[in-house]
Amino acid sequence: MNIDSTDSANVGDTRDADTPSLVAAWVARTIPELEAALHDGSLAELLQRPELKEKFGESLVSRYQEIAAANMKHDREFRQSWNAIFVQTLQALLQPPKKCFPAKAGISLGKIRPLLVRHHQGDVPIRDDQAVSARRWGMWFDFEDENLAGTYSDHLVCSALQKLESNICSLRYMETTYIAGYSKLSSTARYDHEGIGGRFEHLMCDVLNELEQRARFAPLAEDVLERTDLRVTYPSLSRRKGARIQVSLAAVASHHQSKIGSLYFPGEFICLTPMDLALCALSPPAVPVFEGFGWEIFWASLGEKHQNEDELARVLHDIFVDALSFPRLHPLGPLWILPPPLRQFIRAFTEYCATETTGQIREREQTGRKWRGSVRKFTTGRWKTRLSDSSPEV
Repeated sequence: MNIDSTDSANVGDTRDADTPSLVAAWVARTIPELEAALHDGSLAELLQRPELKEKFGESLVSRYQEIAAANMKHDREFRQSWNAIFVQTLQALLQPPKKCFPAKAGISLGKIRPLLVRHHQGDVPIRDDQAVSARRWGMWFDFEDENLAGTYSDHLVCSALQKLESNICSLRYMETTYIAGYSKLSSTARYDHEGIGGRFEHLMCDVLNELEQRARFAPLAEDVLERTDLRVTYPSLSRRKGARIQVSLAAVASHHQSKIGSLYFPGEFICLTPMDLALCALSPPAVPVFEGFGWEIFWASLGEKHQNEDELARVLHDIFVDALSFPRLHPLGPLWILPPPLRQFIRAFTEYCATETTGQIREREQTGRKWRGSVRKFTTGRWKTRLSDSSPEV
């Protein structure tokens, strides 16, 4: 990722900088201790240490207590490889920011006060979820008072630990799938969320959440085992977990078809790619959201109306890549570089597709075709017995 030249000059003296870095260092030491105790049988005893619950939080400690009580087989190399990635992910979120913007408290709307972040084009309101997203882009804030700094520092650390807890939970599902021998997983983790594909997922998540929080990253096990990058929810959907989104920068027809062909029940996924966006823009469905869409403004924002889907897909691909090249010019990250009509179109496209894909699921369910997702496939009673530490099988 390119780094804008002003980064190093704009790093502020954030007063909350010490706490996140100390937590990151403590987690980096403690996770290997917990994993070692898991393999030598002393995990339950180690979890009695009071500082674990104090620093990790009750949820993460409870997750390890469940693992200790499960009496299941474990693969040391597999877990060690993935846990190294989990620690790196947490450290990346909690490392000192590369750029800071002045910020003050806005009007209180919930548990945590939103921010007004100073930018040369005017103050930018930032929700708490957008603040964490900004940190993932390498940005943070110079706060006017220490209490506000402490509140957001605590929120950042809590978000990082929640992500770690989610990953530890996902690891158990991935490990059972690996040990059962019914996956293409190897003992060495292959996962790069910091590459351009991962950053594009982050960008699309930001776009979907620009006006209100609708999207979130799917649990890691869903990402790895079921090809689900994001989950998105709307009031009109009767789906507790939300609609599945597969995100890709695919802008070439053959690559796009390869991605779609690799999905199980592809009609039940929203495919958020330059090619899918291009196909929809050139042949929009006859539904109110597109019939009332400002198409003239949309095409003007792209320079001209493109008639060829391959050409439009390449144009969109280049716009996205250009935006990702300048992640820290604005408190909202690279979404700010995307033309507003394009951002509006992405949200309209995703909401329309969420309704369509949910309809596909309901239609399949009415025909009696059930699907147990890969995540929980090996957690039935029969598999728990086969994968138990006392079982000779597997």
